Amino acid sequence: MMPSAICGPVQAMARPARPQAERAAVLAAASGLLNVKSRRGKASALARKVLGELGRELERDPFLSQLEQVANGNPYAILAAHILDKVIEAQVDRLRARQGRIISVLEQRAEAGAIAADLEPLLVRRYERHLRSA
Repeated sequence: MMPSAICGPVQAMARPARPQAERAAVLAAASGLLNVKSRRGKASALARKVLGELGRELERDPFLSQLEQVANGNPYAILAAHILDKVIEAQVDRLRARQGRIISVLEQRAEAGAIAADLEPLLVRRYERHLRSA
């Protein structure tokens, strides 16, 4: 028997669903990947393209170019906007770990690559779930 403090509506709560715009963008982007047949392969290709788009986005003026891309309906830009918070969080964690030390441009590129490598498996799983449900 469960204690009365544990019983109740909170017990049946589920994880919040991913945004519908993200699902639509994944499906739109995946429809352009005709040479890749498996869901896992498509999810992996999507993750690589989204991380590439995010890298280009971070090099430009992030606010204006993101608005232009989203306004043009670029699904990779839409997906990159959905993971921007994860990238910023990782950058802040790395900045704290090095105690605020400024790093060179070469080290910044290496750090961005490491962050992308850390995020790719997460994105592959996420995009694969969207493709599976389609």
